[in-house]
Amino acid sequence: AQLPASCPAGTYNTNISATLESLNDCAGCVPGSYCAGGAAQPAECAPGSIASSANMSACELCPAGRYAASRTACEECGEGTYSVSKGLSQCIPCPHPLSAERGSVTCAVCKADYYLLGSEDPVDIFAFPTKHCKLCPPHADCSAPGTTLETLGVPPGFWRASKLTTELHKCVASAHCSGSGGTAVAERSRRLLAASGASGDLGSGEEEHGSGDPLFDGSWANAEGVETRHGDGCNASHTGPRCEWCIMSELQYFD
Repeated sequence: AQLPASCPAGTYNTNISATLESLNDCAGCVPGSYCAGGAAQPAECAPGSIASSANMSACELCPAGRYAASRTACEECGEGTYSVSKGLSQCIPCPHPLSAERGSVTCAVCKADYYLLGSEDPVDIFAFPTKHCKLCPPHADCSAPGTTLETLGVPPGFWRASKLTTELHKCVASAHCSGSGGTAVAERSRRLLAASGASGDLGSGEEEHGSGDPLFDGSWANAEGVETRHGDGCNASHTGPRCEWCIMSELQYFD
């Protein structure tokens, strides 16, 4: 039978100076390189592209949100970086004061110590970062990237009137301001609730809100089930300004 004139794609002639005499002279390309076939010898993948396995006839571009960490593997962009297009050898740092989750194609959240205000449009946030990312208010917790006005952390000992205000008030006359914004806070309220002899799980956020139901974040549901805000950061058994009201009756006051 007549031999092929050259090695097939994905392989190359190991005897560079000789004419191909046998297919046994063809060897597969190693990972990280490609063999176009014919008389071509192996070539390394260009930056931003990979050959993850042997015998590849062409390299592949890493997709957006990833980069070529080596000539054999793409990896996700790290937190605070992004890649908007295919074929990058490194990710781009987010402009100040923006950040991004791992594997992002843009920067659409605020970095630590800032909070997002006023927009959910990634294009608008990226175009005007200082318009939408504001410095964390006094006493608030913005230590996690991606904090928004609604998710501002309220530390223990402080209270805010609603999730739409940046003003935090120190709880002077009340010891029932447990703060908000984490599982530790929910667990603390469960323990306080259990110690009071009450029943139910006010920390899960999944209970039905009927007439007079207490909500974990310091809200109160009226007879129609509509939440009426009394603050953010109260213990499960307290509500009202600076968490000074008893949860069972808004007519009671803790001195």
